[in-house]
Amino acid sequence: MRLGVVGACVLVATALLFAAPAGASPNARYGIMDDAWLLNGPGTLPERVATLDDLGVRLVRFTLRWDRIAPTRPADARDADDPAYRWGQYATVLEGLHEQGISALVTLYGSPRWANGGHLPGWLPRSGFGNFAYAAAKRFPWVHMWTAWNEPNGRTFAVPVSPRLYVQRVLNPAYAALHEASSANRVAGGVTSPRQTPTGMAPLEFLQGMSDAHAHLDAYAHNPYPTSRGETPDHSTCYRCTDLTMAKLPAIRAAVTARALSWPNASRSGASRKARVALERRPFAV
Repeated sequence: MRLGVVGACVLVATALLFAAPAGASPNARYGIMDDAWLLNGPGTLPERVATLDDLGVRLVRFTLRWDRIAPTRPADARDADDPAYRWGQYATVLEGLHEQGISALVTLYGSPRWANGGHLPGWLPRSGFGNFAYAAAKRFPWVHMWTAWNEPNGRTFAVPVSPRLYVQRVLNPAYAALHEASSANRVAGGVTSPRQTPTGMAPLEFLQGMSDAHAHLDAYAHNPYPTSRGETPDHSTCYRCTDLTMAKLPAIRAAVTARALSWPNASRSGASRKARVALERRPFAV
């Protein structure tokens, strides 16, 4: 793969913004995402990380694949040193980024067959996700930004499509485990796709289902990439449809703000806080 192609691919990423009434966060940090290039791109990992550093990248979103790291059930799933865990090249990437002073936003995704009834990695686990999240947090104690799963409102990445099961089996166990591992950890849930597929749910419908299921989260994540050729970050071609793209940022913020205070952790130390919004776009900011 040529560097020019990689340069185009790495502009897939995420934004963590306060769901404030108006305006973007003045403390926004932009980053990139390209798991395939970081893991298996041309040259050595130090060379690839150095390329990011030369480009001024200070934040990278990276995915830890539970199904590949723990293909067999660990004897003690909360112990990062359990011999069943194969951190391998995933650890090499995160350690390389850390040594270069590049922060990581880590996504936990993919259930092993022993955790999901013998299905493919996209199937929501029946149990064990929180234990993996805890082990990951202990293995990489410098990582404090996490997201749970990816686009669970569509069957491409999640089976079944169920906000209730997503909250019960993925998000809430990960939230509890990551906060137990470190009080500095922050966990984003949702990471929804911008559109409803024939076998999926619209993002706002999924968000409502998460709220009804009593989701625990520090931030709400969403992928507002365009759904048509004519769309730009400032102009949508489907204002009346249920798609939530970058051009509809005010609608996303309003939806999250309206539900924020119904979430169990919306109030801390007696002070009411609005949920933060994590928005996936090209590029991304935190």
